[in-house]
Amino acid sequence: MLFFRGEYAYLLAFNPEKPVSRDEGPKLGQFKLSGLSDIALETANFIPIAGFAGQAPRSDDSVIITAIDAL
Repeated sequence: MLFFRGEYAYLLAFNPEKPVSRDEGPKLGQFKLSGLSDIALETANFIPIAGFAGQAPRSDDSVIITAIDAL
């Protein structure tokens, strides 16, 4: 998921380093994209994460695109 929190762009994506908890959904991390430009969604070899509902991490985040939108 690509989203804005205030004026900053973030990417919500799989994070293999995140500890696993049985009560949580998929291991997702929020990555701030400041300093990057020309962000593009790549569809080649992309497999959506099972259990991802496509909702923003916070209610005031502005979602730009999700894996669900891209399917």
